[in-house]
Amino acid sequence: MLRKTSHGYIRKQIVCFHFALRIISLFSMSQTERISFIGRTCVERGGVSLKEIASQFGVTERTAGRDIEYMRDRMEAPIVFNRKNHRYELTKPWGDYINIEERMIILSAYMNSLLDTIPLDSTINDDLKKTIADGMSLKGRRVVEKVEYRAQSIDLPDYSVFRAVTEAISRNCALRISYSNIKDEYSEDRIIEPIRLINYSTTWYIVAFDHKRNALRSFHLSRVESIELEKKVEIRNIPASELNKFLYSSFGIFFGKESQLCTIHFTGIAAKVVSSQVWHKDQKMTKNEDGSVDLIVPASNYEELINRTLSFRGEAKPVAPEKFVSKYNDIVEQMYLALRK
Repeated sequence: MLRKTSHGYIRKQIVCFHFALRIISLFSMSQTERISFIGRTCVERGGVSLKEIASQFGVTERTAGRDIEYMRDRMEAPIVFNRKNHRYELTKPWGDYINIEERMIILSAYMNSLLDTIPLDSTINDDLKKTIADGMSLKGRRVVEKVEYRAQSIDLPDYSVFRAVTEAISRNCALRISYSNIKDEYSEDRIIEPIRLINYSTTWYIVAFDHKRNALRSFHLSRVESIELEKKVEIRNIPASELNKFLYSSFGIFFGKESQLCTIHFTGIAAKVVSSQVWHKDQKMTKNEDGSVDLIVPASNYEELINRTLSFRGEAKPVAPEKFVSKYNDIVEQMYLALRK
């Protein structure tokens, strides 16, 4: 039974991960930079020659030609050779890959924030940051120094628990856990079959088939008090359609098969903020003439949706369904009475 973090094991995994990233850097990151350059140059200057690519990156024209072939054959880039101008040109917009460097800058900001938070040796941190930066141009690397990502909090898991979950997933076996839910209700020798590890709003969750409930459930990783592999349990094969319905049919981390459409009305600054946000892939948004916004999202549990609505204070109000509105009003009343005491 695992309870404590094995720092030696983690350090070995970090070294392996670090080595893998260095290999990726040598063989693909430089190509990513070249592809970004080719796409951007085609847009800004109308085209690019193999000689320009080779000169820019110190590679042979043959290598540059392979980059063009890779873009056309593997990335479906609409790029052709113009014999009149002796250069390669795009026949139509190709925005998804032209913005590679911008996406790398965002990725770098996220990764730098994580690396500054996770307790690793400074040398390893610096090398990992350099590996990511190597995939960008000099201009991109200069910009990264001015970009920060600040998360409100980062949930660092118990690595021994995390390792047991990943081991069970890789070996396709079950886990026996002791667990305390949010109500501090303790359950021992609970058999679960882990299917997904999800980091939602900086918090880690296990999505698993729960033998106690005979259904799919999500478990807060930090509430797992003990864990061990259970190899004797026969694993179920959950259909992809069932799993996807559980994971993606409703708002938030409180998954479920059944969900209802919930409508929230936003005014003032809240309306402006929400108008550019995506709460769920199936949401519907109506922008009204008075500047207010009505947002409709599917939810199988009202708790998290209510908390999100309360964060906008008086500029967000539930509209439908009636149970959602009623539960919201009850919580607001409880908060008011608690403040009066």
